[in-house]
Amino acid sequence: MATEIIMPKVDMVMDAGTFVEWLKREGDHVEKGEPLFVILTNKANIQIESPATGILAGLRAKPDDVIPVTQVIGYILEPGETLPQAGQPQPPVPQPTPAPSPAPTPAAPAEGTPGRIRATPVARRLAAELGVDLAAISGRGPLGRIHRADVLAFAERQPAAQVRPAPATAGPEIPLPDARRKAVVPLAGPRKIIAERLAYSAATAPHIHLTLRVDVSEVTRLRQRTQERIQKATGHKLSVTTILARAVAAVLPRHPYLNASLNGQEIILWDDVHLGIAT
Repeated sequence: MATEIIMPKVDMVMDAGTFVEWLKREGDHVEKGEPLFVILTNKANIQIESPATGILAGLRAKPDDVIPVTQVIGYILEPGETLPQAGQPQPPVPQPTPAPSPAPTPAAPAEGTPGRIRATPVARRLAAELGVDLAAISGRGPLGRIHRADVLAFAERQPAAQVRPAPATAGPEIPLPDARRKAVVPLAGPRKIIAERLAYSAATAPHIHLTLRVDVSEVTRLRQRTQERIQKATGHKLSVTTILARAVAAVLPRHPYLNASLNGQEIILWDDVHLGIAT
């Protein structure tokens, strides 16, 4: 039976994804769990694994297509199997090539929701940072929803004088519940340092969650070979976390944009590697 390949929903707020490329060609044999295609979300490019083993066929997605989640973009067939005829999905929505205009035309609000602008949270934050009016942007997502890529494309087409970063404002105070307090404990010492470092990391390093299946057989064998010697020398056991930290520290210099920090409108690329783990 043919296995459908769909645009996955990789986070809770995702309603569409931008297709980047196929990693295999039509007619190729693919294995279940093998990287099959790449999509662009609001945060990063993500490789999607094959859902089954078989022959890749019926590819419908093309680079830069904006595709709603769960829409079928291809099939994996068993040997001798043909493509299904019924239930053909709607074609993906291609990203249009915008024509420059002297003045932006505000996008019409969705029918039935007067004045409402459909936009992802990431797109709203980016528009606020760049000083862009969301009403002037035509979204390319479902129902005209505006995505991060739409905001970036609009900002690049405007003169520099029209797009300015919004002035920084102090963060609002967190409202406290109307309840009895048991105690107020000053934040000091190690707890203060840990809280400051975690808050700084969250503000300067964008957080991306990615789940993959990884063969760690060699990690287990390494741990078994060195456990006794390391424990005698240090008094501590060698954990999988320690091995993972060593691997991350070794590979970061090969990928400069992963070993980077945000500083306002600048990206700082570091020569040194500083890795911290909160447990």
